[in-house]
Amino acid sequence: MEVALKRRAIDRQAYDEAKARKSEIDLKREAIYREYNVSDLLELTGQVDANDDRYIEDDRPSELPPATKHKTKPRTPSSSPKADRSSRCIN
Repeated sequence: MEVALKRRAIDRQAYDEAKARKSEIDLKREAIYREYNVSDLLELTGQVDANDDRYIEDDRPSELPPATKHKTKPRTPSSSPKADRSSRCIN
């Protein structure tokens, strides 16, 4: 019986420590969210114009350059899967 009581006390202490640690982490998370304005960055309450203005002020071009076409190389007979199968004749 005494062993069971000790075990419950240890489990209870571990639970209390874990709960305190979780509360501490939650407080740190909230402080960081406030410091970096995470809710504004994620736009949880809707579009935030300040987020868009930051990109307009940068020296980035407002439009993307046109897409370029890539030339593909024709397959050689040795790299063709059909050529590989035909070379394996079974007699």
